Amino acid sequence: MNALALALITCAGVLSGCQGPPGRSAAGADFAQTAEQESARLRAQIDRLRTQSPTQRPAPARSPAPRASRASTVPLPPAGGSPALRASFDVLAAQLGGSEGLAFTSVGAAATTRLGSWTAGVGWSTVKVPLVVAVVAKARGHPDAGVQALMRRAITASDNAAAEQLWSSLGPPRDAASQVQAVLRSAGDGRTRAQSQRVRPGFTAFGQTN
Repeated sequence: MNALALALITCAGVLSGCQGPPGRSAAGADFAQTAEQESARLRAQIDRLRTQSPTQRPAPARSPAPRASRASTVPLPPAGGSPALRASFDVLAAQLGGSEGLAFTSVGAAATTRLGSWTAGVGWSTVKVPLVVAVVAKARGHPDAGVQALMRRAITASDNAAAEQLWSSLGPPRDAASQVQAVLRSAGDGRTRAQSQRVRPGFTAFGQTN
C-alpha cells in the first residue's frame, strides 16, 4: 500500500449540550464558512495528488515554498489556532451552553489545532476511519470488492452494520482492537486505547473508544 493510500486524515469535532436556539449566529456562520472553505481546499489538494503519478508527487519530507496563486484560498491557521479563529470559536461555544471541543490537523502537518474546553470523549463513528485502515492493512493494501463495498458504506454513510462486519473480519474483539490501535499508533496517537468490549449496551465496541 503506497503512502498516499495509507494516509490517515482525521478531523474530529465533538459538541455536547447543543440545545441552543434555532438559526445561526454571525460568529457561528463565520466559523462554519471558514471550515467549509478549508474542507474544499483540502479536497481539491487530495484530488490533485490522486491524479499525479508517483514521480510528480512532491516529496513529503520537504515543505514546498509558498507560491502566488490567482485562486483565493483560506490559509491554514498556525499550530494552536489563530487568535481570530479562537475568538470566533469561543463566541460560538458560549452560545451553545455546554462543553465543546474541536481538534483538527491538515494533511502532512505535524501539529494539531485544539479549540474549546472538552479534550476527551467517546470517539463513536470517528473510529470507523482507523478501523477501515486496519482492514486495508490486513489485506496488504488490496481488499476485495466485497470488503471495499463495506468500507464505502461504513465511511460515506456511517453504516454501523457494515462497520461491524469489518470489525469481525479482523478476528476476535481483542485482536480487532489491537489492530485498530496499531493504526492510531502509526498516525502518532500514543495514548488512545481501542475499546474491545461493549461497555454501553446497544452500541459498537469500537465506537466506545475514548
